[in-house]
Amino acid sequence: MKEVKAFGPYGFNQAMLDTALDHAAQLWGELADFRAGHITLAQVDCAQGFYPLCSYCEHNGDCPKFPQGVQMPQWEPALEKLAALKEHRTALDSEIKEMETVLKLVHRQAGTWDWVDTGNYRFRMSVAAGRTNLDKDALREELTEIFHTGHLGDIDVDTLLARCERTGSPFEKLSISPIN
Repeated sequence: MKEVKAFGPYGFNQAMLDTALDHAAQLWGELADFRAGHITLAQVDCAQGFYPLCSYCEHNGDCPKFPQGVQMPQWEPALEKLAALKEHRTALDSEIKEMETVLKLVHRQAGTWDWVDTGNYRFRMSVAAGRTNLDKDALREELTEIFHTGHLGDIDVDTLLARCERTGSPFEKLSISPIN
């Protein structure tokens, strides 16, 4: 017990409070959507792994959730560059989306479905079909009803659906968290 190191207590932090309130509002909205039948429980966004507030906690430097690993300070510049690139990508994605919105509006106001010629470029807007998803809850209900009316009620629909599910290949994910 000599190696035990106390950490905390958690003090007031406005950024952490604001983040917690935002998460609470999102969770409350998703609860209302779920109760109204607009989303399924599988569509509710939930925390995975470490909670997002960990990055902002003033005690994450010695928190027992982060076991002490290998020290490699030479990689600090690479992480800083990666963070800057991601920030730049976010800004670029926002700017691209804004420009695409403007050009879609221009095309719509031109009153044509043909190409709009700008000299060196041309553009047009088209409507693409929405993504098709399988509603597992509706399928489960339909299969249960079919099996029940066909006097095949002893077939476990959940087991049947589980046998038909496929899981994608595992992938590597890089998690980066600042140490406060």
